[in-house]
Amino acid sequence: MTLVLVSGINGFVAVEVLVSLLKRGYDVVGTIRSESKTAFLRKKFKDAVDNGKLKFAIVPDITATGAFDEVLKQYQFDVVLHTSSPFYLNAKDVEKELLDPAIKGTKGILESIEKVAPSVKQVVITSSLAAVGNPRLGAAPGHVYTEEDWCPVEWDEAIANPYLGYLA
Repeated sequence: MTLVLVSGINGFVAVEVLVSLLKRGYDVVGTIRSESKTAFLRKKFKDAVDNGKLKFAIVPDITATGAFDEVLKQYQFDVVLHTSSPFYLNAKDVEKELLDPAIKGTKGILESIEKVAPSVKQVVITSSLAAVGNPRLGAAPGHVYTEEDWCPVEWDEAIANPYLGYLA
């Protein structure tokens, strides 16, 4: 059976991805910051946990060098779905709380895959409309977004405002 790693397993997108993976019969290991944060998932997906279809790996800080090394060494993953990125609008230090985890977490998981996980055949990195939307233009009903669309928020704007920091 295909074994899938889902980073940030307790996030909104990750939970929806998890539902889909389990319905299709995949085995899943999800990363999460602490054991206490698994309680909701252990309850919601009790059958999958009890049957060994869903396991958890603690990765307390995705910005740490080699943060994903241990979980990637522990299992022979076929697929990695990176959904882990913080989202909240009351960050006090936007760079440390939003930008670093998004950037360093993504780079870090890719570096760890390359370094210690030769079994990985596919990698999916999720994003959102935030990556392509333009907050200066507002809503764009009917607009079809393409690879030409990118959020124009600059670093200095992002670190000064949590909303723009999330978009960046």
